[in-house]
Amino acid sequence: MDKDIQENFEAINNRFDELMSFLRDNMVTKEDLDNEVSRLENKIDSEVLRLENKMDEGFSSLHNEIKNIKEKLADLDRRFAKLEKTTFEDQEALVQDFVLLKKRVSVLEKVLEKNGLNIKS
Repeated sequence: MDKDIQENFEAINNRFDELMSFLRDNMVTKEDLDNEVSRLENKIDSEVLRLENKMDEGFSSLHNEIKNIKEKLADLDRRFAKLEKTTFEDQEALVQDFVLLKKRVSVLEKVLEKNGLNIKS
């Protein structure tokens, strides 16, 4: 029985040695974890900074595009107002020309009628 106990003890001791060897080879220390956490934090910080810069560039570009669009709209508004004013003035001039022409035709009709020509239909 002593031999069985001795063999069992040696087997347990061998398994314990294997376990300790495995743990030694694969174990992570607090320092290793702290270093890995720091490395990951630095990586995240640099990625966040890169993304922030990219977003700032994008927003700046959008801001410039919006500014250009606003300037174009303001120019179009000015041009439209000018065209609207010109169109109104042209219409007024046409109406005045039409009224004047109507008066002149009326005078001509009267002159022709006095001379015995009737051109009214």
